[in-house]
Amino acid sequence: MGTLGERVTAANTEAPHAPWPTPHELRAFVAVSDTLHFGQAARTLGLAPSTLSELIRRLEETVGAVLLERSSRHVALTEAGLRLLPLARNVVTGIAAARSVAAPPVGRFPAALRIGIENPGLGELTQTAVTALRESQGGRTVVLREILGAGPAFAQDRLDLAVVRSPGDESHQVFTLARERRGLLVPVGHRLAGRRRAAMRDVLDDPFVAVAPRQRRVCDYWLARDRRGGQPAVIGGAAHTTQEIIFAVGHLGLLTTGCRSLVRFHPRPRTVFVPLEDVAPNEVAVVVRRGETRRSVLDAVAVLRRVVAEHAKDVPGLVAVA
Repeated sequence: MGTLGERVTAANTEAPHAPWPTPHELRAFVAVSDTLHFGQAARTLGLAPSTLSELIRRLEETVGAVLLERSSRHVALTEAGLRLLPLARNVVTGIAAARSVAAPPVGRFPAALRIGIENPGLGELTQTAVTALRESQGGRTVVLREILGAGPAFAQDRLDLAVVRSPGDESHQVFTLARERRGLLVPVGHRLAGRRRAAMRDVLDDPFVAVAPRQRRVCDYWLARDRRGGQPAVIGGAAHTTQEIIFAVGHLGLLTTGCRSLVRFHPRPRTVFVPLEDVAPNEVAVVVRRGETRRSVLDAVAVLRRVVAEHAKDVPGLVAVA
């Protein structure tokens, strides 16, 4: 297995699927080590405390050692943590230096506005919204990234704002744009496929796909865990992208909650939408980092709110939120 140092420094030479620490896990570890305070480190990184704790847990699981001793009043580095810290700091510093070298010269290219979209976004209104955003940016480049839950992309500083279908966390400021009815996505041939409506009690024993299992709030939401009466969900597989969700339902026969618009945009392999009578509608929202002050980002939020308010009526099932 090698020492902790050997495992971290060898990460760049191993196969891509080797269980090595990720850069954002190491960055989280360095932040907590520098402050010895989870709340302060979370604020510095712009993360929810629960997200930061999960990053540290995954890092400890990966390296096979406890790195931080923590109680309600005290955080301290273990011997393993002390050995790892200088190496982790070198990795974090090296990544920052690489980004600086690779970035275009200041003033040569305007910084891009980076937007995450969680499918199906705003449905048929997505193109209209993106066009309005590009026009509002005065020639600034707009970059679109597909996401599944916004947490990891914000944690890795890959987004400025995101249009999401999954719930945000404490580190996000959420602006609800619209709502769409939520239901079950079931494979063709499922016993409920022909139903006009169903309830979660009808599928408590059916295997579900765990959507974004490392993002607990996202995963619990799409499992509709709050409507299961305390009964644990039967998990038949996991999905980390929208396409994997569609494959899990269409090819593996698993279930998930979702919206009709997702079926419209991903018709193959075929899935069927069955409305649920006992779950709240899905909220479509734009999220930014809590405390965001950049004019370009806040202007983009205003554009999205205006476009949805004016055009949501043109999208089947989408209801604008005033």
